[in-house]
Amino acid sequence: MKSLALIGAILLSTSCIKLTGKMDVVDHVVFKKNGKTDVLLAGNYEATVTLKRDNKIVLRAQNQFEKKKMSLTLPKGSTLPTTEGEFTYTSTQLGQPFDLVGAVKTEVKKSDLVETTESCRVYVGYDYCGPIGNGGFGNGRAYCGPDSLPGTRNVKFQLITTTKRFVAKIAQKQVEKAQFTGENVDVKKDYLHVGVCRL
Repeated sequence: MKSLALIGAILLSTSCIKLTGKMDVVDHVVFKKNGKTDVLLAGNYEATVTLKRDNKIVLRAQNQFEKKKMSLTLPKGSTLPTTEGEFTYTSTQLGQPFDLVGAVKTEVKKSDLVETTESCRVYVGYDYCGPIGNGGFGNGRAYCGPDSLPGTRNVKFQLITTTKRFVAKIAQKQVEKAQFTGENVDVKKDYLHVGVCRL
């Protein structure tokens, strides 16, 4: 059986990761957007960070006064840690007037074994076979729809909770201007037994 750490690494490396949290801006942050200069004003924001598969970081920050989006393209050949690790990108690497420093930490927890019943469907035959289209009459295509009834089955599983915490700091001329702190929580069932579906 693959370790939980390995499974988590596979899942996280094949999809975008969205983290929800806070953005504290202690001093205005100047950044480039579509070839123009923009400014993220000092203040506290509700924010999200999306780590994309194409090596991009997208920051969205919003409060009652303004709403901003900042897209950062990481240098070719670099790999942003998605499970565990630290990272540092300079102003030159990002093509932005600031440096980006941060860390990613992932915690995986297993619940106690859960034994319960779940709903399922029992397929008992076919409820209809015949042509479809034109009100159900004769266009040469046939359809047979499976007939099913609600049932239950015995299951055993553990809940796997993966919590990813992400911290990123923005610094201009070695002075910290802003910090994002957020997390992503994912809960999945790890089935150890799935019984037969019965009426």
